[in-house]
Amino acid sequence: MKYSQALNRSLVIITGAILLIGALTPCLLFLYTNIAHHAQNYLYQTCGISKAIVSFKNPPCPELQQKISSIVQTYAQSRTFFTCSCNDIQEVLNPFNTLIKTISYHITPQQIIVFTLEIAQPILVINDTFLLTDNAQVVPKESFEPVPQLNSITMPEITSPTKISPSLITFFSSIPSIIWEHFDITYITASHIILTPKHPNPSYTILTNEHNFLHMEKYNALLPIYNDLIKQGIVPKTKIKKHHKQLCFDMRFHNYVIVNHKNRFIKRGGLP
Repeated sequence: MKYSQALNRSLVIITGAILLIGALTPCLLFLYTNIAHHAQNYLYQTCGISKAIVSFKNPPCPELQQKISSIVQTYAQSRTFFTCSCNDIQEVLNPFNTLIKTISYHITPQQIIVFTLEIAQPILVINDTFLLTDNAQVVPKESFEPVPQLNSITMPEITSPTKISPSLITFFSSIPSIIWEHFDITYITASHIILTPKHPNPSYTILTNEHNFLHMEKYNALLPIYNDLIKQGIVPKTKIKKHHKQLCFDMRFHNYVIVNHKNRFIKRGGLP
């Protein structure tokens, strides 16, 4: 009998507790929602972004500046100082990441967030259509306005924006100014580079590669070789018209040059 009464009292207590919790749950949810809402408002009031400014190092053309700035400012409108992330910005700027090297930001006492985007710097014109940047990206020439005065090179394999090997940046940067001044350069592969004089007299081409490209002693030896070929009557003394392309000096060998004149090949050794 006593056991039955105790069990009934326990059931009554449990039932009452369940009913109380059920009655209080909507109130607790309402209270939690209001606290969260007020906390969020307080967070935005104290840590919200009042204004976003975008600045550029090595700015691209005005059209790209406007597009990038608009995307970043739209992103910042829904963020606080605590929820801003350079990784998130990089993600929303994905279409322009070939141009962007670094992204950083700082906050002013006036709750203004200033984003700084470092843009890749163009270093070379390719095919008169593209620009090669210092982060090894080939981008449309119109990405920068005005287009800076840069050396120009022909690369037949480049037909659209792409990324090239960083080693090519190193190679192009090593080319001395005297080569840029006197020759048009066509880079086909590392083992097939053609130099065409800008002011030929006579007309000729030089075939070289990356390994021998900077061996200035070989360039200096070409004129004596040419004069010797004239002396022997192998090459005519009169000018060879440029469009004939009858004379080629192949410098890709270790210590000699192959002279190709009208598909007649002459070897000249004793070179470095």
